[in-house]
Amino acid sequence: MRILPYLFDFVDVLSFEGCIGVGRAAAEERISDESFTSTMASPQQIAELSRKIFQRLPQRNIPSGNKVISKQLKGDKVASWFNKPLQLRLGGDDPNFEILNEERLGKLDQMKRRGKSIPKKGAGKRSKK
Repeated sequence: MRILPYLFDFVDVLSFEGCIGVGRAAAEERISDESFTSTMASPQQIAELSRKIFQRLPQRNIPSGNKVISKQLKGDKVASWFNKPLQLRLGGDDPNFEILNEERLGKLDQMKRRGKSIPKKGAGKRSKK
């Protein structure tokens, strides 16, 4: 990975006291002075620098809820699972539904006159035995 060597150079430059926030050339000039103390950057400092360089949020080991928030909403799927109210399923106050219902009732009357309609409840073949 090409970014890591640059990151460690940057951390080495910043690890010297008095060199924070300056470029590499200016830091090398200050390094030649005896006023600096050579210390390695701590893991927290490296994490902070990488966070600033790569523009990431600080890592906290607590649940943030981002996983739940980023998921697609389920409300419509859950609502569509249940049946619609009876009034809406049967057509409600729709004038087209009234026309269709009249046609259906007319066909039922024709079938009754021909003797082909549905038997009344309890008047089927099993009840005659």
